[in-house]
Amino acid sequence: MKNFFFTVTILFLMGSSAIAQKVSLVNPSLDKANKYYDAGLYKEAIAEYSKTIYIEPSFLQAYNNRGLAKLELNDFTGALADFNKVISKEPKNAEAYRNRATLKIRKQDYAGALTDYDKAVALGADDADAYFNRGIAKVFMNKSKDALADFDKSISLKPDAVDSYVERGFARMNVGENSGALADFNQAIKLNPKLATALYGRGYSQLMLNNKTAACTDLQKAAQMGSKEARDLMAKSCK
Repeated sequence: MKNFFFTVTILFLMGSSAIAQKVSLVNPSLDKANKYYDAGLYKEAIAEYSKTIYIEPSFLQAYNNRGLAKLELNDFTGALADFNKVISKEPKNAEAYRNRATLKIRKQDYAGALTDYDKAVALGADDADAYFNRGIAKVFMNKSKDALADFDKSISLKPDAVDSYVERGFARMNVGENSGALADFNQAIKLNPKLATALYGRGYSQLMLNNKTAACTDLQKAAQMGSKEARDLMAKSCK
């Protein structure tokens, strides 16, 4: 979530005493809302963001943030209305497109999510999360080969992002690149040795490479950590 300081600077540079008075009222409410959001108190955050919007209806960041809080409560209709509001007033707001794309993934509207992620990236959302999430949307649309480029970009921007290695590993398996998948799962496990999803993925890729003993060892570890997928695959393949 963006902080408020850049927006405050712009408002003060406009030089209006009326605007400065609004900022003095908006700032505490926004700070309180952000603290509620960070603490997972989303209903309280929504109430404070709404106060901010009441004081200054043109403050679009409050709509963006309120939409995220609504999304956390699965209020898809309310969140969509907030993100749409930002986009209607500021069509080049990359953050709003990215947030709306996240909502669409939650609603399993993967084509809509991909369109919004494309827009966000084109507008400058050049960060690891944007590429990672666009890759996820492509995988759900059975476009794993296309998704690989997004996971590559995500990893280049954030080399310690465990989830990017895991998802690229599964995408590689989807297109038959099992050796590459094994390398990705190895890296994920190096970063987080207790990640059941990575152990499951490595076990699965080992099976595809006919390394049954190593595969079953990984699947057993993942199953012990609670992975149902690992238990099911182990029951079928490790007899």
